[in-house]
Amino acid sequence: MLVLVCLWWAPFARIIRGTVLKMKEQDFVMAAVAAGTSRFNIVVKHILLNSVSPIVVLSTLKIASIIMHIAGFSFIGLGAQPPAADLGVMLNDSRQLISSAPILMLWPGLMIMIIVFGLNMLGEGLNEALLPNSSNQITRVSKGD
Repeated sequence: MLVLVCLWWAPFARIIRGTVLKMKEQDFVMAAVAAGTSRFNIVVKHILLNSVSPIVVLSTLKIASIIMHIAGFSFIGLGAQPPAADLGVMLNDSRQLISSAPILMLWPGLMIMIIVFGLNMLGEGLNEALLPNSSNQITRVSKGD
């Protein structure tokens, strides 16, 4: 888990940096500076609040990828261990019974598919709702990772 966290912070940093650089050039930020608003209020009220939507969209899309990786690591024995209830562990345990009871592999695999598909659809919907002008920006970044 620590390795996944250490590797997956870069897209978030790139999106946050790009959004903040774009926001600080907007007219409403310039107007706040001209009005004498403190730097703290400008950062919190104008830049951070307008930078939240790309982060929420990217987070939703990344959670599905994280679930796939965790289930994959558990399936090969690097994640949760057998007493824990994990979809990857369930798939690995049912692999031994595939010839006698193949339905046992269906349910954990189907649950992984439903969860990942649902999170991807939620992320795409949030992308369309929160970022109407740049609808392909976040999906292009997330599909490459």
